[in-house]
Amino acid sequence: MTVQEPQLDRPDLPGQEIKLVDCDVHNYFVDGLYDLAPYMPVEWRHRLGLEAKPPSWMSGINGVTFSLPKNDLYINPTGGLRRDVAGDGPPASDPVAVAQDLLDTWGIDRAILLGGAMSGLGALPQYDAAAAVASAYNEWIADRWLREDKRYRAALLIAPQDPELAAREIHRVAEREGFVAIHVPVLSTLAGERHWYPIYAAAEEHDLPLMVHPGATESIYPRAPQMGGVPTYYLEWHTMLTQPPQSNLVSLVCHGVFERFPRLKYVVVESGFAWAVDVLWRLDRDWKALRDEVPWVKRSPSEYVFEHVRFTTQPFIEPKRREHVAAICEILECDRTLLYSSDYPHWDFDNPKRALSAIPKTTLDRVFALNALDTFGDRLR
Repeated sequence: MTVQEPQLDRPDLPGQEIKLVDCDVHNYFVDGLYDLAPYMPVEWRHRLGLEAKPPSWMSGINGVTFSLPKNDLYINPTGGLRRDVAGDGPPASDPVAVAQDLLDTWGIDRAILLGGAMSGLGALPQYDAAAAVASAYNEWIADRWLREDKRYRAALLIAPQDPELAAREIHRVAEREGFVAIHVPVLSTLAGERHWYPIYAAAEEHDLPLMVHPGATESIYPRAPQMGGVPTYYLEWHTMLTQPPQSNLVSLVCHGVFERFPRLKYVVVESGFAWAVDVLWRLDRDWKALRDEVPWVKRSPSEYVFEHVRFTTQPFIEPKRREHVAAICEILECDRTLLYSSDYPHWDFDNPKRALSAIPKTTLDRVFALNALDTFGDRLR
């Protein structure tokens, strides 16, 4: 039996060159962190052991080569990346192949790149090393990807362990062509804490949204976010990845971050969005009774979220009844809060035809491009 893809065309947006924006595409290295070596000072290449690649037999010995924290415990038996993507090297390591396989195939006008190997950077205990890796990555992506295709945009990477170093990196890179946001690797420190304020101030100064993506380090490393317990199976771990974004969203509101930084934009990436229905209902309800505890929260929590926070579609909800999608979209005001993302090249990649076919047409026009243009501004053009 042949499964027919839903027929979902790009929206008709008169006068708009950009009609489809993918807000979460993961680009990967060809040769791991050795790709960054040419963009590092000599002393950091030496300290991280990236001056010369060791023999292949050494790669499996713990501690011989430098690597970033990643998920080595909760393993998808078939791997985390699709095996049918274009290119001869690792998936999504060739900008030309990604353009053909993703952008051309689905008619994507802009793709925001978040380094697939970089999400775990926040769990690295060496602050200075993390900052050096982030700086080298920003040079690498500008040279290797942004030069290749005008449809690519990048989220500049920071190492948030040291907020002053992170703010310095934002100031260094923010105004360079092609960078539209800030990729913030996750920490165990909740998003409302004062630790983050230098980063928020720099982001607000340059009018760059923060993009916060799961790190694949949750409940594995001490400095990574914890999920309320230690899972046993990949199924548990992957399902519970929405827990840290919920905690961070509540923290942002309760600490009054959006009162202190009234122009800050915060994008929750690859963490779903339907969970926000219950979280915001509970937060609004409890705030009415407990507002004296947080007098700096001057408006209902949901008002702050709808104004400052954006969610990406992946992984998109698939209820048995399609009308439930419309109800959730209405409650969460998705006509302004939801951005399309494919999560290419992960195993649960969402193409815009199938994944978004249940979204109401009027909302879909916004999700495909207009909300992204409102969020990232002229840097997308």
